[in-house]
Amino acid sequence: MWDELGIAPCNDPKAIRRAYAARLKQLDPDREPDAFARLRKAYERALDASLRVGRTGAEQHASTGDDAHDDAHGAAHDDAYGAAHHNAAAERSSTRAATSAADQVAALERSRAAVEQDDIRDRALLIALEAALREGDAEEAIALYYRAAATGALPLAGASDLIERLVAVAIDDTTLDAAGFRRLIRIVGLDASRTRAPVNSALRARALARLAADDWYDNLLAKAQSGRGQIARRQRKIARLMLGRIGRRWHPRVDRAALRTWLAQYRTHAAWLSARIDPAWVGKLEARLRRRQIALLVFYILFIGSMLMQFMLVTVVGVSDDDSPLWPLTIGLLLVAFFLWIFILLVKELLKLVFPRWTGLAGIAGPRDLARSGRALWERLRAKASGGR
Repeated sequence: MWDELGIAPCNDPKAIRRAYAARLKQLDPDREPDAFARLRKAYERALDASLRVGRTGAEQHASTGDDAHDDAHGAAHDDAYGAAHHNAAAERSSTRAATSAADQVAALERSRAAVEQDDIRDRALLIALEAALREGDAEEAIALYYRAAATGALPLAGASDLIERLVAVAIDDTTLDAAGFRRLIRIVGLDASRTRAPVNSALRARALARLAADDWYDNLLAKAQSGRGQIARRQRKIARLMLGRIGRRWHPRVDRAALRTWLAQYRTHAAWLSARIDPAWVGKLEARLRRRQIALLVFYILFIGSMLMQFMLVTVVGVSDDDSPLWPLTIGLLLVAFFLWIFILLVKELLKLVFPRWTGLAGIAGPRDLARSGRALWERLRAKASGGR
């Protein structure tokens, strides 16, 4: 057990506790549970042995003092006329034995008091940790957990439940900084591919999602600081726009497709980034993009609609005129079908933007319906041409 503690055999409880705390800092209790269990067992055995040795030594010294006192008293009665210096020597020996026994008892009491004081401190530390977990204060709970693990106050029994509760509180606390959360996840072993951390799979998935959100936010901050190259400048403008550093009163010219991609990525991490990126500002950016896209769609719909009307008029005039050749009518019908198809697609996209819950319009012709209508009209034109001949 002394090899586990890394010290020479001794009976000093303070030295044993200091050695245990020093060794505990060198290993991770969650990643090395077997080593931690051996260290904890060695610590408890060494501490118990030191208290037992101190108690036995005090009793032996006390019995030795009593025997010396009885021998000196018997010698004085048996030899009443003995030399005075023999009595004085016996009395001094008895006094030294009694003093030594008293010192041992006092040392034992001090050791017991120190152990009781450490137990009181450990209990107070665990009570404070429990209170921090109940209040949801992740930063305070993590600090108390580190102290409890370093001093040996964290019990082996129930440690798994405590770690699971601590991770859950840290995940839900959006004010906890990313560095502190990463350090906790690394210490409990959740960042490994094959983790041995005592948490369930759902909690581990949430922890990894929180880590992904923190990494995405750090990447966004890095993009906001970059500035070399044309691509870097475009990304910097988008990152600064999402962070709310620009564009409060005006919308800068940015790559709208890239901005939509970043906004979609933010939506996947929004649960953990609401304290760092204002959700209202993100909603405002999305509303701006939606309005611009609606305006473009309206323009395209008007343009395609005007072209469609023109080709429809040309086609109707061609059908009504018996002397017109057949090939202009065929091209006109194809163009009408093509522009009608584009017009329907644009209208559907516009309705999706204006009404997000809109799923489709029943009765609007699709490409197959348009093809069937075109074939029917073509047959009618062929029949008309054959009758004219």
